[in-house]
Amino acid sequence: MCIASVALVHPSRALSFGARRQRGCGTHYALIGRLRQVDDCTRVIARLIDVDTDRQLWGDSFDGSADDPFALQDRVVDGVLCGVVSNITDAELGRVQSKDPKDRSARDLAMQALLLILSARLPSTLNAMTLLDRAIELDLCEPLAVALLACCHAQLAFNLGTSSPPAARAEAERLARHAALLDSGDPLVTTARAMALSMSGQCPEGHPLIARELAMDPTSTWAWGRSGFARISRGDHPDRIIADYTRA
Repeated sequence: MCIASVALVHPSRALSFGARRQRGCGTHYALIGRLRQVDDCTRVIARLIDVDTDRQLWGDSFDGSADDPFALQDRVVDGVLCGVVSNITDAELGRVQSKDPKDRSARDLAMQALLLILSARLPSTLNAMTLLDRAIELDLCEPLAVALLACCHAQLAFNLGTSSPPAARAEAERLARHAALLDSGDPLVTTARAMALSMSGQCPEGHPLIARELAMDPTSTWAWGRSGFARISRGDHPDRIIADYTRA
């Protein structure tokens, strides 16, 4: 999935940890870091910067021992993944909301609809469908818009928001499979397809997609929540169900 462009800043471009980042370089965000060591104690400080506004979106520090650098490395990687991905997603959603509605792309409209879908309320689902119909008019090949529209039809059927739940489930399945043909590896599309198929009663086809999505993006709150839902429907042990929702 390409929600945004992130660059690791080379020391030649950011000699000072607090230095202003270069703008207009085709990158929305910069991940910068500092390593400090005192005796056998090592500290890694990481920060995520919005290049256009020079605003810090996220930051954290990780302490470890110089005698066990790989353990520290693993903690830094896990912490940066969890912190960076979620904050970039939030920042991109903020960018969409601040755009003039006339300037929003099909992808922008799909991201806006995602927030409505996650609220899991019938009025929000209907509003999301309006946005997604507009997105597909702009770009028939936008896989996220198609996959999210599949979710909407599945929600209508699941929540009895339509006079014909079987027809809504059939449309959800059709759109989910069509999104698979358009997709080139977007984790959000995979999760949306999993949700649409599972809620439409196609659990054998939908549930395995969750494991695939988590392999692509282990930081996805939505996917971990869907994984917990899948475990409930399979009758898995409660501890494993709780673990997935806790992770979400």
